[in-house]
Amino acid sequence: MPRGRGRGSWNARARGGRGGGENHSNRGHDSSTDRRPTTISTPSTTNTNASRSETISTETRRQMEFMPWISRSSGLEKSGDSLKDHKIQEEYRVFLEDKVKKVMSLRVDIHRETPNQKKHRLEEQENLLILFRKLREGISSSARIDSFTMEVYETSLYLSVIFASHHHTTIIIPTLLNDLYPKVINDKTSSSQSATETQHRHSSISHIVSLLHLLISNYPSQNFYHQQSPSNKHVPQSTLIWFQRLTLNLRRGNYHQIGHLTRHEYISRLLDDEGEKPDSLGGRAVMISIDTLREKARESMWNVIRSAYRELWSADRQWFCRCLCLDEGDSSFDEWLLGLKTSNQIIPKEGSENRWIVMKR
Repeated sequence: MPRGRGRGSWNARARGGRGGGENHSNRGHDSSTDRRPTTISTPSTTNTNASRSETISTETRRQMEFMPWISRSSGLEKSGDSLKDHKIQEEYRVFLEDKVKKVMSLRVDIHRETPNQKKHRLEEQENLLILFRKLREGISSSARIDSFTMEVYETSLYLSVIFASHHHTTIIIPTLLNDLYPKVINDKTSSSQSATETQHRHSSISHIVSLLHLLISNYPSQNFYHQQSPSNKHVPQSTLIWFQRLTLNLRRGNYHQIGHLTRHEYISRLLDDEGEKPDSLGGRAVMISIDTLREKARESMWNVIRSAYRELWSADRQWFCRCLCLDEGDSSFDEWLLGLKTSNQIIPKEGSENRWIVMKR
């Protein structure tokens, strides 16, 4: 890909994947709607947050469970185009919120789940992402561009990152960053000042998540990341400086600095500067992205250690934690060692306590 491509617009390509995202203006599924010009609609009078706190009837819930895809409808079904209706879109979003809460509850004890529980959780996560994609298809078909649309795409992005579904993430990013944010945020007639400030904050978090996605998906290459040319137009200057320091140390292999820059306390302060709580969906997406990037860096450093050392000694715990982006105050080091022993990358040294022989490749 030419160096200049992607500057000024997002192309969330990842190694081994295809670029581009959902075509919001021309969905390509129903030729009868392709000619309709995309318009910026005034946000619905229904308060989206209030709607999501309300309950929907059992009959409505049953209908939502069997809501057809617009692209898969033959046009003969009575409800085939239901998701083009703005009111039904909002009801469907309320319906999905209950599913979001259910799926997120499955992740509370994720480190202690059984294989069957993990399989069930993964299935539920994927099903939820598919349902959000169905809603986005309906929104796209109705050419709806407003704060509701933006929220649906943001939630879809954050959930795809939390669930480590890189395919869904790659599809969502270009539409959200290239199409929706510029149109919705710059539409001065449809938002109050407080709403605009919230939109800017969410835009900043989405850009952070998207930049981290590029670093993770193409690790260790940073080509696609630099093609997006992150600027303080999208994120605050302090966050931009943090990205510059992080990418510099990733290139240099300075894992001690990487560990420092990606500590949860450090990222919590970064989110606080953005006005985002770590336990929000956007905050969780950032935190999980950081953990994934730390795992990538840890794997690289372990390969260096594995080729250079014959033995490991637990007395070097502090040094290992600094080098491997592990927290000294918790069980992460012990869990890391257990993983190495389970995968036969290290074996106990006979006659020595807390020493292990490093198995070469």
